[in-house]
Amino acid sequence: KKKKKKTSSAMSKKKEWQEDVLQAVVLADSFNTRFSPLTRRQPRALLPLANIPLLDYTLEFLAAAGVKEVLVFCSVFANEIKEHIEGCRWAKERTLTLTTLVSQQCLTLGDALREIDQMGVIRNHFVLVSGDVVSNYPMAVLEEHKARAKADKDAVMTMIFKEANPRHHTRSSEDDIAIVRDTADGRLLAYQRMQGKQQCSFPVDVLTGRSAASVHYNLVNSHICLCTPQVIMLFADNFDYLTMDDFVRGVLQADEFQEYKIHTEIVKGCYAGRVGNLNNYDAVSRDVLHRWTHPLVPDIFTSGSRSDTRHKRNHVYLEGKVILSRTCHLGENVLVGAGTRVGRDGCGITTITDSIIGRDCVIGAGVVLENAYVWNGVKIADGCVVRKAILAHNVELKEKVVLGPGTVVGHDVVLGPNLHTPPHARFAKNQPQDDEAEFEDPDLNSSRRSVSEKYDAAEVGAEGRGFLWTVDQDKPDFHQLAWSTPQAEVSSDESDSDIQETDNEEDGEEGEGADQAGTEAYEFNIFYDEVLDVVRERVRKAASLAAVVVENIALEVSGSRSAHRMSPQETARAVLLAVVATSDSGADAKDTATYLKQVFAKLAPVVANFVKTFEDQLEAINVVQEAVIKHPHALPAFQNILHCLYLKDVLEEAPVLKWYESTAESEGVFLQLHKQVTPFIQWLKTAEEEEEEEDGDDDDEEEESLLSGSAAATEPV
Repeated sequence: KKKKKKTSSAMSKKKEWQEDVLQAVVLADSFNTRFSPLTRRQPRALLPLANIPLLDYTLEFLAAAGVKEVLVFCSVFANEIKEHIEGCRWAKERTLTLTTLVSQQCLTLGDALREIDQMGVIRNHFVLVSGDVVSNYPMAVLEEHKARAKADKDAVMTMIFKEANPRHHTRSSEDDIAIVRDTADGRLLAYQRMQGKQQCSFPVDVLTGRSAASVHYNLVNSHICLCTPQVIMLFADNFDYLTMDDFVRGVLQADEFQEYKIHTEIVKGCYAGRVGNLNNYDAVSRDVLHRWTHPLVPDIFTSGSRSDTRHKRNHVYLEGKVILSRTCHLGENVLVGAGTRVGRDGCGITTITDSIIGRDCVIGAGVVLENAYVWNGVKIADGCVVRKAILAHNVELKEKVVLGPGTVVGHDVVLGPNLHTPPHARFAKNQPQDDEAEFEDPDLNSSRRSVSEKYDAAEVGAEGRGFLWTVDQDKPDFHQLAWSTPQAEVSSDESDSDIQETDNEEDGEEGEGADQAGTEAYEFNIFYDEVLDVVRERVRKAASLAAVVVENIALEVSGSRSAHRMSPQETARAVLLAVVATSDSGADAKDTATYLKQVFAKLAPVVANFVKTFEDQLEAINVVQEAVIKHPHALPAFQNILHCLYLKDVLEEAPVLKWYESTAESEGVFLQLHKQVTPFIQWLKTAEEEEEEEDGDDDDEEEESLLSGSAAATEPV
């Protein structure tokens, strides 16, 4: 009897512990094909975002929020999901109890939750979240949700919303919603999708008995919900609940005898975003690079699959071991994956800005990557231009391929050479089969060629391997599916009066443009005068350069910049012109050169704040050239200024060489400056040659070992 009593007590304690464990249901399926053809070969939840699978961001968010047991539900690519979960960091470290639930018959969220109800795995409160959510929200409302549910059994859900104004970059047409909530307790009273409408309407009776309520058009649904087990039961009892919108609408419209309640929590100061379409993929990727998602950033969040990552200036991240040629230029907001090679020494300049490059990629010479997402194993030949496009794993672009903006290239596709693709094109290695038709996006009109038909060289190039899927841009929700402009900028309900005003104003556009240009020039001149005064007061009149406080100058320049709404380029221009203008016209050339070199060295951090990209640096050189020509006594200091800015990391080698090449056939004073800089250019090239000689055969061995993943990284000087 004692033994049975002890066993009964242990079982009771185990049951209590299980009920206290916070569970989460992660929906690894999106139940749509918005990412086709990318999701033909890979589940949505495992698509890479900043070189890490989307699902890993969701798991890290749940682990940090205190979730102990995660149920990952999937209906397609179940084996891939299982394999990934079994090998992930959280499974190895046992910080999360991970279970994969599989049902291949589910086509909607409602089907999935009804299947989970049949499995009987939900024991207590749980977090319902999509498998493509990136968030650092600490789930602070959890205890409030539990207490509310304990006091009121009809309080079944707390929806998490994030503040985002209508023009916020993470907001798409899918997130275009307006809600009414009780100001006192946060209860959701009305919920409406705007879909480009300029007005919304709600029934007046939702305000009955309320002391105060607020209407919000500044929120985005994070797709994170805190639920009681009652939510699962409600889906099980209502087969017309297919989506979360159906559930919310059903709860809000229920009669007084079945008045379930949904409450809301508005996230402030935290990040919560869902990668629901291509626009969101781009927006969230940018936020990761800009560190809004901290600690889910490339140099901190590894998920067990990323090598050591270095975070450099201008949000440049180099992961593990990479090879960067001396003729490549990395602008701002760039992540380069381990084992990747960029450019070739002695060939055309390869420029990468606002882009994420995967692992083991090879990028040739003279390539332009701008707002590009290049996944693992991609090969890009010389002269290619990729702007605003996604290249899936193992894609190959032959020479001189130019991708139209919004292009998506599926796994293993080969394009080119000498190919220009239309905007918003989608390429796949294989065509969808007839048995896949019911799962296709209605807005993707894929041609029905037979599998045995040859590839069309007009679509994919003479050496191409793949098929073109065209997107019907006339469909009303094209902007949801294609990588286009944000929803806030493509309102479908522009008023006729606005259009008429535009037509009427066309005749005066030229004159107004001239007036605007004059106004901008006038505003810049005022701003420049203020910057000049700051430099004179803080530098010229200082007892010594050692006494100059750079932080104070930077603060005053930033204040003037904000007041006059100057761009970073205009700010850099004003600072560079002002420094040269403060030099003493009566001093000899040697003293002037010394003064300018010392002042530029001191103020280099101020200039560096506004000179970031390759184009910015090239423009900075042109501004310095303009300044010394305007102040002839400073002409002999031109080389010293460039040398100083180079040593202080304001300028890089590539833009200096580009400027030097572009002025080779100049005349007059421009030719004089070109010749003056020649020793500096020779010094740059000599330093490069000496370094290469010192490395000798070691560089070749290092490159070979790097390709196998065992060598040290090399970077441009």
